[in-house]
Amino acid sequence: MRCLLKVVAAITVCAVLLSGLVAVLWFHSGLQTWAVQKVLASSEDPRLSVEAVRLRWGQVAVTGLEASSDEGWAMRFPALTIEFSPTSLLPGRRPVLHSIAADDIRGRRSVPPPSPGQPPSGPARVSPLEAIGGILALPFTAELPVELHHLQLAGTHECDLSGASRFHLRADDWLPGQAGTLTLEVNVLHQPDSGPRWQGDSRIQASITWDGAGRVAGIVLALRAEAEFAGLDATLPTLDPGTPVRLRTNLDLDLAKDHLRIESLAFDLTADAGTTLTALRLLQPFSLQFPSGAEAGAGSPAAELWHTNASGPLLETSIDLPVPLLVPFLPASHHFHGGTLEGSWSASWIDDRIQFTPARALRLHSLRIAPAENVPPVLVEAGAGVTGFLSAEGATLVLDAFHLDTPSGRIVEGKGRLTRGWRQPVGQEIEGEARLSLPALASFAAFGDLPEFTAGTISIGGTFDSRGDGVVGRFHATGAGIDGPRHPPEAPHSFEAALNLTQTRPLRWQIESVNDWRSPDGPGDLTLRASLDLPEGNPASLGAEISARRLPLAILLLAAAALPETDPSIPHAKPVWQGLVGQIRLHADRLSLADGIDLSDASGRLQIRPDTVALSEFRGDWGGATVNAEGHLRFDPDRPLSPYVLDGHARIHDIDTETLFSQLAPDRRPLIEGSLRGRATVQAEAPSPPALADTLQGRLVLESGEGVFRPGAALDPRLRQGLGLGLGIVGGLLGGDRSAGLTRALQAVEDLVVFFDEIPFEAFHFDATLSSDHSLQLDRFEIRDRHHAFSGRGQIGPLVSLTEWQGPLDLRFSAAFHPQSPAAARLESIGLLRTNPDAAGFRPGPEFRLGGTLANWNTNWGEVLGQALTTNLGRRLLPQDQDN
Repeated sequence: MRCLLKVVAAITVCAVLLSGLVAVLWFHSGLQTWAVQKVLASSEDPRLSVEAVRLRWGQVAVTGLEASSDEGWAMRFPALTIEFSPTSLLPGRRPVLHSIAADDIRGRRSVPPPSPGQPPSGPARVSPLEAIGGILALPFTAELPVELHHLQLAGTHECDLSGASRFHLRADDWLPGQAGTLTLEVNVLHQPDSGPRWQGDSRIQASITWDGAGRVAGIVLALRAEAEFAGLDATLPTLDPGTPVRLRTNLDLDLAKDHLRIESLAFDLTADAGTTLTALRLLQPFSLQFPSGAEAGAGSPAAELWHTNASGPLLETSIDLPVPLLVPFLPASHHFHGGTLEGSWSASWIDDRIQFTPARALRLHSLRIAPAENVPPVLVEAGAGVTGFLSAEGATLVLDAFHLDTPSGRIVEGKGRLTRGWRQPVGQEIEGEARLSLPALASFAAFGDLPEFTAGTISIGGTFDSRGDGVVGRFHATGAGIDGPRHPPEAPHSFEAALNLTQTRPLRWQIESVNDWRSPDGPGDLTLRASLDLPEGNPASLGAEISARRLPLAILLLAAAALPETDPSIPHAKPVWQGLVGQIRLHADRLSLADGIDLSDASGRLQIRPDTVALSEFRGDWGGATVNAEGHLRFDPDRPLSPYVLDGHARIHDIDTETLFSQLAPDRRPLIEGSLRGRATVQAEAPSPPALADTLQGRLVLESGEGVFRPGAALDPRLRQGLGLGLGIVGGLLGGDRSAGLTRALQAVEDLVVFFDEIPFEAFHFDATLSSDHSLQLDRFEIRDRHHAFSGRGQIGPLVSLTEWQGPLDLRFSAAFHPQSPAAARLESIGLLRTNPDAAGFRPGPEFRLGGTLANWNTNWGEVLGQALTTNLGRRLLPQDQDN
């Protein structure tokens, strides 16, 4: 009896304990479920939400899980079940997932509306695999290896514009360190509102093995895919309406660390029943044996690093493809019309390497390119011979007899070679050469912005070699006979250039370029030596030196062509030189600023800082005068509408005006002769660098001591001859006293003409303001000595270049004369000198005007004298009683 009671008591205690344990486990599971739900419900991240979570012993069931991303992705799992081993979650153990299962998964991507002012985005082209990429990563991102015995996911991915894809993913025995099988089936349907439609099915089955560290050690892959394209007849006019294009492919391979074996490979793209657009066939199994790490490092000959028992034909492929089919989803307004790309190759094992040989050369024909709207398309033909080989040492691709033709002629022809090595240090080498015809290039409508070259060729070539941590490049170019109706005179008509590049680590480029050219202005050259450091996380640092014997400024300005083309009226958010700091030093024996204006022995320094580009220490000689200049271009983010601010100034000493005017008007004597000194300032504010020229303003001041002023230098020589002839004719007709008086008047005018040919001065001052319309407003003009004073006002401009001024000069001058001036009596005799003197005793004289341009100026001084002579002649001819 006692024994029975003991048994009953023991059973009762066990039942109580078991009931308590069950209650605890039930409460713990419910508490976990409640806690998980609370955590998910309280999450402030709107990209993750869940309707319910239920935890059971060894199982998690999630209902209504939704996840989204900022890129427009949205995934919904109506029911997701995960079964696991609870004891495997204890510390120090490997988590074991028995299975993950989910059906009716919905994946969707929405394309956001375009921002204001931006064009609408095109159809979203998303691989169906992207829809499940995040799910695949889920079980394998734990810090510890995770055992997953079974994974099965099925659902649909939809996109607003691209269509939909159905997928089914199944994985069995997904154990790190053991074999596993992964099967993925994808069905894709692409039905846009317009354009080509396509649908396809693919099945990928992969058996994966793992190494002890949890890494993939090998994979056996089988791929089968089929697709059908419809609605291509509008894109491909060579096809009959409604003709489908079908794609079939299959691949079987076995890849591991020590071998690669391809059992089968086929790719077919066909139209109609018998039209093959593209075909690729593996003629026999392809097998390679790779050495182990020890063998690879033992210095074995190349032949021992590449083991295969194959020989003979291996692969054949052919292409007879309509060009628009290469880009079937581009907008219908793309630039390519028609055209066919054709060619065929075969690959064979020859002497332990795979040799690729063309059966038909690659050829592009009947292609028409329309570079822009409302521009007729241009017929383009191209071709090349493509060969190559693959071996244990590396791969080589040879491009031979490449050419591009239009109805205007052959634009370019050339050849090239690419070699890629496998052995350490891994590297590649590129070499090639090409010949470019400028007239054919300029006639091609796609390059309508090029100058209208009528002659000229450019030949280029070089090599580019990379080995390990370094790169060496050597390039050369030669141009000959370059000419055209709008070819700039200072631009090269022939040139030779060489460029050497060296790159080392840490990332530093060493650049050396030597260039020589010839133009109508004579020979020129430029040598560039530079280093460019690219430190990680910091701006690039540039140090450069430019030297030349004769250097047109236009050559330096070619660097502006590298800047991206944007609307100059749109303010920049960051400076165009962002990410670059450093300095550039320049020295030129002769720097050509413009036609006829050269600086000799020019030098300077350009400093590039994060917010400023500054020119300093610039100097040069101009006709014996010394020019000094400094300035800076600053980027101010606090000025959002005009962030670029330009400020500069220059000084010039001992300007020889005879040299200046001889360049402006070589066949005429200078208006002012003397030694000038001057200073100039410029300012501008603009939203972008190209717009700075539109807002340029400044001031120009010129001063001189002794010199000569020639206001009569523009007189027509016929006026001088007419004055002499008039003296004889009029004197002979009148005779007597009247003839003598008129002769004195004519003589006075002739003396004034001679006098105004050259007027010595003791002081000269010119002060003008450059306005926003690029004209010079003359604020002050003075020429003085003890007996004469000239002053002026008016406008010069607007400015087009340093030597060309658009529009007429409009300068008005007045003169005043001291009684002791030799011209005072003559002016008074013909009525050109007023009687009211100023405080210094100067009496106001005639006013005259300068017009024309700086290069072809004129004056009305002759008209002023002629009018005075006519008035004096009238008084002489009137009878004495009428005079009274």
